[in-house]
Amino acid sequence: MASQTQALNQLSKDQIQQFKSIFNLIDQDHDDNISVKDLKTTICNMGVEDIDDNTIAQMIPENQQKTGINFSVFLKLMSSKYGEFTEKTDLTQAFSVFKTTTSGDDDGLNCNSDELKESLLNTNARNSSKMNDSSIEKIINNFSKTNDLSGESVFNAESFIDTVKN
Repeated sequence: MASQTQALNQLSKDQIQQFKSIFNLIDQDHDDNISVKDLKTTICNMGVEDIDDNTIAQMIPENQQKTGINFSVFLKLMSSKYGEFTEKTDLTQAFSVFKTTTSGDDDGLNCNSDELKESLLNTNARNSSKMNDSSIEKIINNFSKTNDLSGESVFNAESFIDTVKN
């Protein structure tokens, strides 16, 4: 509980406002609670159609499944998940270790997906991380594209950082 409070205290006003905007987008029926139905509608609107109700239900804590998640609970969940991230420049520096270069062009902060995934999974196995291997793989896959010619999978770190920091 202390770590949740600490994470909440580290959020800036801008971050809280951004989380409020995200909350409002997910709260499809505008009842100030995110329900399983709200999550399913949001996920389907994003083009994901092959997700089952049990997977969606797992996104909401058991004690909140009947009432839904209010903004206070949502903020606690988000801050505990993303509150540990430091400033954008620190994240950029961390990802720069994995930066790929293609024909000398600076095409943004792109990382070799396989190297990044392997490193994160190895680190995750050695530490008591909050994320499971499946979550790490999903994040890597969601922000990666495969080059049709080379077959190399490239993780767009800039897009990921913008998503978690903006």
